[in-house]
Amino acid sequence: MSLAALRWLTDHKAAFVMLDRDGTVLAVTRPVRPSDVRLRRAQGLAYQNETAVSIARDLIDRKLVEQKGVAVVALRDQPAVAAIESLHAQLDGAHTVDDIRKFEAFAAMAYCGA
Repeated sequence: MSLAALRWLTDHKAAFVMLDRDGTVLAVTRPVRPSDVRLRRAQGLAYQNETAVSIARDLIDRKLVEQKGVAVVALRDQPAVAAIESLHAQLDGAHTVDDIRKFEAFAAMAYCGA
């Protein structure tokens, strides 16, 4: 990796990660950008209030809708569709990010199994 290549990555706001054969990280670069302290603070505090749960629920809600659509149209796998629908219906009852992650994991197993 040359300095010119690293400059090109920086100019294009791209990161570079170099891994060893066993996955050990050898080198990392990332774009340098100004840090918004208010944003970092809000992100750090999100886990202490309902914001993280709300964001996670919204993201996984959208993901399950899309997974169900693919399972219906492309995969044509009714058991997977039923499993995803069932998990999606229960998502509103999740009160922690860990609970939401479990719904996502079970839906992923049904989806990938299809």
